[in-house]
Amino acid sequence: MEIQAFWRAMIPSLSRAISMPSPSSAPSIGRPVLLLLGSGAAFGSVYALAKPVLAAGISPLLLILLQALGGGAIILALAIARGRAPRLSPLFLRYYAIGGSLGFAVPNALLYAVIPHVGVGIGATITSLSPLFTWGMARLIGMEPHSARRALGLATGFAGAALLAARGGLAGGIDLWFLLGLLVPAMLAFGNIYRTVAWPRGEPPLPLAAGMLLAGGLAAAPVALLAGALTPDPAALTGAAPLIAAQVALYAAGYVLLYEVQRIAGPVFLSQLGYVIPPVGLLWGIGAFGEVLSLLSWAGLGLIAAGLVLVNMRRR
Repeated sequence: MEIQAFWRAMIPSLSRAISMPSPSSAPSIGRPVLLLLGSGAAFGSVYALAKPVLAAGISPLLLILLQALGGGAIILALAIARGRAPRLSPLFLRYYAIGGSLGFAVPNALLYAVIPHVGVGIGATITSLSPLFTWGMARLIGMEPHSARRALGLATGFAGAALLAARGGLAGGIDLWFLLGLLVPAMLAFGNIYRTVAWPRGEPPLPLAAGMLLAGGLAAAPVALLAGALTPDPAALTGAAPLIAAQVALYAAGYVLLYEVQRIAGPVFLSQLGYVIPPVGLLWGIGAFGEVLSLLSWAGLGLIAAGLVLVNMRRR
């Protein structure tokens, strides 16, 4: 009860959000699953394309800034074209600021900081832990009823993610950096919960997604400026420009789908993006970078798929 009182005090709209439809009450699970897979494919592709961009000498902070501002500008144009520009009242500005900074800028900056120390495979796999964090937070504040089947599905997906991480060798001196990396799924989970409990009543996804991404870019800008990331090598920036443009477009598409999934299916269902992104990254590694999957990797992919089925299968 104390935890629920804390969240209600922190986010006044919690009581309304708890009454939002859950995935189990949705008339059809097919559309949310397709939207989830599309969003996960977009974000997984973004992380894969980041590898050559960062290798070209582009700062991670500059990359986050360009992704956020570019993707936000695209979504903003779509929202304005539909006559739904983002609102700028204090309630909405707070939503954009918290969702954009704590749900986007900070976890992405942490992820890019951890990857050089733990490796791309383990770094990407860290994001697959967000469903468990989201499930735990949602259970604590009373947003999700107990479900042994869904809990088993999330645990199965977590086991698959652990196998994917093991393929890189967890004993390779990644201790403190790996522990720091755990803040990434924790903050992603907070973002999943916050976007639902603070969702302004009746507001469509597009203006909220635009406001959040633009706020995330503005939050990253001062840090990028202090770090000297805003003055890249012109040749490196020119060479990486096509890949950065592709990432911006993918980010815009991914967040449009993300907000629609969140609106119709809730934060715990949305958190399973963490199970979709690592397999997409692995497939990119096979097709574009010539990486070879081990038996542990294939077993991990199978468990992740099984976890998604268990979580999403409807009761008879």
